[in-house]
Amino acid sequence: GRRKKKKAGRGCLCKDEPKYSLKCCKENSVWNQKAGNTYISLIPEGYGLLYNGFAVLSDIAPDGFRVPTQADFTALTNRLAPSIATTGGILKSKRTNTDGEPYWETPNSGATNTQAFSAFPAGVRDRFGAYADTHEYIKMASVTANTGSTQKSISLSSGNAFFSSTFYYFNEGVTVRCMSDSKPISRDVLDADGNSYSWIKIGDQYWLQQPLRTTKYNNGDPITTGLDDNDWSATGSGAYALPNDDKALPI
Repeated sequence: GRRKKKKAGRGCLCKDEPKYSLKCCKENSVWNQKAGNTYISLIPEGYGLLYNGFAVLSDIAPDGFRVPTQADFTALTNRLAPSIATTGGILKSKRTNTDGEPYWETPNSGATNTQAFSAFPAGVRDRFGAYADTHEYIKMASVTANTGSTQKSISLSSGNAFFSSTFYYFNEGVTVRCMSDSKPISRDVLDADGNSYSWIKIGDQYWLQQPLRTTKYNNGDPITTGLDDNDWSATGSGAYALPNDDKALPI
């Protein structure tokens, strides 16, 4: 028979049969259970914001979560596939330009999204202020140092299914996807702006299903935005930008 809803935090963990789950979660939570430990988020999908390295290394992750290290990304890919040539496809959303925003430009090679990680290509804002590769490429930040002026990251591309180790400059705007080493206390995770996030478990890790989109540090201070190319390139403090500087894109 139909099971009763179980409340968790601000919402509920829906464990009804599928024909009831969607209604249950739309009314009460950001979650809809698919099967076992796999959940489908009802939070609208988007690209997130592009944060420079100074912001990435600041206190911006939702409570109980953090910006990953490069070792966290390595553990993720080791869990998902024996080859980095296919791991990227497992993490990418299957949406393409025929599905509308947000999407990957075709061919979106190898995309399966079997873990519901749902990565979308926000592109980057480079260290000189130029925007590039929206719909084609995502670079996800880590807090691991690479050189004096760069940090390590991973990237995914529309043209292949690779999970590539890369780096980003402190004055480059990239995507942030937060994770936790312990099970969150609620299905509904909030950032400093009050934005909601859902999470998934992959191996021993817990990853937010949405890229970070907070405009505030956790102490409530605003993160700088609206910088022109020169100021973006010259700043020595945290800042964020909209993907492709386009207010119409879903974040």
